[in-house]
Amino acid sequence: AAYAYLTYLTAYLKALYPREFMSALLTSETGSTAKVVKYINECREMGIPVLPPDVNFSDKDFTPAPDGIRFGLGAIKNVGGAAVDSIMEARASGGRFRSIFDFCERVNLSAVNRRMIESFIKAGAMDSLEGNRAQLYAVIDSAMESGQRLQKDRESGQGGLFGDLMGGSEAPPDAPLPELPNWTRQEKLAGEKELLGIYVTGHPLDDFEDKVSELATHYTDTLEDLPRGAEVAICGILTGILRRRNKDGKLWASMQIEDRKGAVEGMAFSTQYEGLLPCLIEDKPMLIRG
Repeated sequence: AAYAYLTYLTAYLKALYPREFMSALLTSETGSTAKVVKYINECREMGIPVLPPDVNFSDKDFTPAPDGIRFGLGAIKNVGGAAVDSIMEARASGGRFRSIFDFCERVNLSAVNRRMIESFIKAGAMDSLEGNRAQLYAVIDSAMESGQRLQKDRESGQGGLFGDLMGGSEAPPDAPLPELPNWTRQEKLAGEKELLGIYVTGHPLDDFEDKVSELATHYTDTLEDLPRGAEVAICGILTGILRRRNKDGKLWASMQIEDRKGAVEGMAFSTQYEGLLPCLIEDKPMLIRG
């Protein structure tokens, strides 16, 4: 009876408050990349977009948004709770961040360091600021120096020349961003995977959807109940490739085979290793039969 009651409640919430329910579910599984991937795919099947983290809109955890579910800043690797608190405080008191210079002038730079800002850019969490990811990455040092200088002046109570000329505003105009082309789609996706553990704004298989539907017999989430020895064909990418030697000194490899539905472990034994070596490439879409 107790389980039936809980099942009724969760089904009710999922049916009538799907964004809120799935946000809470994703937050509860933040430590498990496999489960987060599973539930993000479920959100997409329900027609709920999962949006990338954003310093202007995200809270610490997954949160419901009018246009979907927003990734939390706390899910980004290398980002601590104090940094997220500082960003949310600055946003609450001064509104949205306009640029990376504005960001560095307003957040507590003793809580938000260079590595964290790099992580924000690579995860796509600064896409709502002026400039593309390549431009933002190129000016991290100058933005932090400008922010530290301005914060030091504020702490000492010293107004600068621009403060006098601009009616009390202490912030000088932003330095111009360098003319740089944006990162490629592959570079963006690689950054998201590195910092979030999953692809958010796309997937390396997106360009091959027709081929996937034509060639794949299974997805990774449909393999558990297959009989031993069943033949499968999966379209996916290889990640986490590890090369090892067996007791005879011969090389073999283990890896994760990842598709849009999740991931499964794969192995290339020593007897097949040499023949498969040209295919053992990280993040390259391929067809795997086994």
